[in-house]
Amino acid sequence: MDLVVIGYLGLGIMLLLVFLGIPIAYALAFVALGGMLFTMDLHSTLTQIMLVAWEQGCSFSLMSIPLFILMGTLAKTTGIVADLFDSIRKLIGRVPGGLCVAGVLAAAGFGAVTGSTMASVATMGSTVMPELEKYKYDDKLSSGAIAASGGLAALIPPSVLVIVYCVLTDQSIGTMFIACVIPGLLVTGVFCLYILIRCLLNPQLGPIGPSYSLKEKIASLKGIMPITLLFVLVVGGMYGGIVTPTEAASLGVAGVVLITVCLRRLSFAAVRDGLYEAAKLSTAIFLIIVGGWMMSRFLVTTGTTEHLVNLFVGFGFSRYTLIASLFVMYLILGCALEPTAMLILTMPLLFPIVVAYGIDPVWFCGFITMMMVLGGMTPPVGLNVYVLQSVCPRLSTSLIFKGVMPFVGLHCLCVLLIVLFPEIVTWLPSTTL
Repeated sequence: MDLVVIGYLGLGIMLLLVFLGIPIAYALAFVALGGMLFTMDLHSTLTQIMLVAWEQGCSFSLMSIPLFILMGTLAKTTGIVADLFDSIRKLIGRVPGGLCVAGVLAAAGFGAVTGSTMASVATMGSTVMPELEKYKYDDKLSSGAIAASGGLAALIPPSVLVIVYCVLTDQSIGTMFIACVIPGLLVTGVFCLYILIRCLLNPQLGPIGPSYSLKEKIASLKGIMPITLLFVLVVGGMYGGIVTPTEAASLGVAGVVLITVCLRRLSFAAVRDGLYEAAKLSTAIFLIIVGGWMMSRFLVTTGTTEHLVNLFVGFGFSRYTLIASLFVMYLILGCALEPTAMLILTMPLLFPIVVAYGIDPVWFCGFITMMMVLGGMTPPVGLNVYVLQSVCPRLSTSLIFKGVMPFVGLHCLCVLLIVLFPEIVTWLPSTTL
């Protein structure tokens, strides 16, 4: 049997296993292992597995993933994120839909201290949803907003997905982080504007919150300062070329610890819970990364990657036709695969095609990250939806999916804007020091 055919057969079996409910990390690893055993001898296969696990486990760039996640989990367990939401809701809570907008802005702020969408959705769900329920916000609007805004953690740096993209494509993590800042702010602004317009047209969807004096509003600004300081420390350090992403992650963790010490909130329980959550998320991500790299080695060995690149180049697509094709493909894949797994599986195949078509890797990072975020919202997988439902069991997954669909449409609009105006992604990196 032709090796290329074996490679495509392996891809099909892997997708079938995912549809049958096998965890994506195991599906990738099992198919890659079986495929390599079929095409190589046992010694070569075991050598490949050992090298992949060792290389990814010792990667200096990937070392930043658990550090950025730890920064976010410590910010959650020490109450910094709750303070951020409390401050924003006091400032804009009297506006129709203001509490829901405050939730979206708090999710964007939390995204500035963690790269994990799962951590963001879980944190916002447990912090913001009780307040929205208390003031009788519409369940579909509020749950949809929180599930969708959790994806901002993947856009606003630091981002786990951007780190994985850079490792897979050999790009600068710092540059790609900066490239995603404006797209992240764009999506945040569009979500907030949509909520405000809907609640102005129908105030029952988002009743106004409690009233606070000017003195209380000014005093509440101190709750915004910790997240602002961390963002400046981490992203500002990378933008100025002072620190590498891994060093920035280390500074971020040290910054959270220092801030919470000053606030007298650093307890043994907070550190224990933060470390435990960070370890769980990091382990899950690294298992997917190792499985994805094994699958990538298998596809390269069979020549499937080269065959696919030559096939796409031979079509002679225009730039916009190629982008439209990728948009549709990722929209379909997002209905079946978890974003990190989708990125790891497709980048080794698609990035050479993108380079061959002359597409800027910086712009492509913004595009692909936004598509990964979209995959976290679309049914039936919609990881963000299931994470929110797990922390808010009162809400059904069908209700959350109905609530998130308008935000899916808004996110697609934002993708269209960066396609039509690439400078949204590429301008800020061009100004870095």
